[in-house]
Amino acid sequence: MTIFIALKDAYNILIHQEREDPEFALDMKKAEAEFDKRKVKMQIYFEQVKNAEKVKIDMIPLPEAPSLDTNRRDFVGRKFKSDNFGQAPMSARLEKSKFCLNKLDSTFFKYQE
Repeated sequence: MTIFIALKDAYNILIHQEREDPEFALDMKKAEAEFDKRKVKMQIYFEQVKNAEKVKIDMIPLPEAPSLDTNRRDFVGRKFKSDNFGQAPMSARLEKSKFCLNKLDSTFFKYQE
């Protein structure tokens, strides 16, 4: 820490040379402002790292595991056993869809005439 104080004092001496070389002094002021900004960022980062080291694994909240209950229903209302649980067999569903298509075709052709 004493090194930084000594550097700051030496820097202040350079700043006082503003009368002799104003452009150089202006550049030094800009460099000091950038140094201070970086110093603040590094201090914040250091504090964040120290705080992160203090955190225990048990303190981190974890998401809840999904339930393995087979009676539970998902948001659509179907059970988890399979996608077609509670539906008619595939052959019956195909027959119904063929019937609906035939009915639509006959209605369509009726209006076409």
